[in-house]
Amino acid sequence: MIHLVRVLHEAPVWWLRQLGPWGLCLAVAATLSAVLPDRARAAVGFRAASCGQSSNVSTLTLAVPAGTKVGDLLVATVGVGKPPLADPAGWTPVPGLRGTVHSEQELVTWYRFASAPVPASYTFTGTGSPDALAGGIVAFSGVSTTSPISGTPAQTIQSSLTTSDVLPNSTGAVAGSMRYSAVGSDDMTTAAYPAAMTMSCNEPNGTGVDISTSIAWESTGAGTTATRTVTRNDNARSVLHTLVLNPVPCGAGGLDIAIPSTLDFPATVLSGLDQTRAAVINLDVNDQTGSGAGWNVTATSTTFRSGSFSLPTSAASITGASPVASSGNCVMPTNGIAYPVTVPAGSTAPTAAKVFNAAASTGAGPVDLDLSVSLAIPASARVGTYVSTWTITLVAGP
Repeated sequence: MIHLVRVLHEAPVWWLRQLGPWGLCLAVAATLSAVLPDRARAAVGFRAASCGQSSNVSTLTLAVPAGTKVGDLLVATVGVGKPPLADPAGWTPVPGLRGTVHSEQELVTWYRFASAPVPASYTFTGTGSPDALAGGIVAFSGVSTTSPISGTPAQTIQSSLTTSDVLPNSTGAVAGSMRYSAVGSDDMTTAAYPAAMTMSCNEPNGTGVDISTSIAWESTGAGTTATRTVTRNDNARSVLHTLVLNPVPCGAGGLDIAIPSTLDFPATVLSGLDQTRAAVINLDVNDQTGSGAGWNVTATSTTFRSGSFSLPTSAASITGASPVASSGNCVMPTNGIAYPVTVPAGSTAPTAAKVFNAAASTGAGPVDLDLSVSLAIPASARVGTYVSTWTITLVAGP
């Protein structure tokens, strides 16, 4: 059995102990215990929101949310009493998120990335007769610049008078994503969202205002978004929008490795012949640096010893590796290591050997990595409980 202890620096340390004693009557099942901690990955974050309304005019000027930084994603939703709304310069309409209810009120959602210099405000314009506009801009950090919207945005039009509506569900949510929902109604003074969602804007139908707009967001985690219901204090017809924002992929963190706490080799019945025993080391590697530099895993060890007895320094070797993509993986690693690789051993652990690598431009994001280990037991081995200390290190670069 191998007991593993994590050292608080880049090189975790593994304590390996061969179950014993070895003997003709010994039979012990192999066990492997692994506790893989969750690690923070890139995630979309709420920065701030700015909301407002106007009446009997054709424009609505909204301040840029406080604290907006260059590179933040701005999402704007505006409702107008007399459509249509013009697409403001520099803003991209979210596909499918433009709808009209009751032949009058229109709701539209756009997005853009904040660029330098960040302006103080943006103006949204209705091209119909002067009426009312209401809406808001929400700033989010950590959104993918290459693919900001996950899956397919969704829109629902509720043409009947109701006091509550189920928000549409957008497809394609991934770990760290953000759900954004907005509602435009022809009559509402207050809106309420479930506890899982945070409301950022609530611009009610007031004096001279024929449109009300509310906006809420929710960190979705992984998987499809859950069913959410918005309620109002009055009957209304509504247009409802939902979209999901993708997090920055594999580029907002560090280089990390998680290791199991124990590893067992099967107990061995000595037979007077050379034998081998196999085990698997389960590693969890996560490259969130975004550098594209690649990485490698090295191993070294002390000699397997039981009292005054020892196994050869070449007893342990890595015979193969099996990487499997974890949720959120961006690029699988390309390994250039030829197997088997002897794990160096000595009274003091010698220079480590590379046992797996990810070539440059590969290995981005989390990967489950299984290393196959072979332990050679010579015919001359003596009965005993053998112990070795292994050091596994994750290093930047291939």
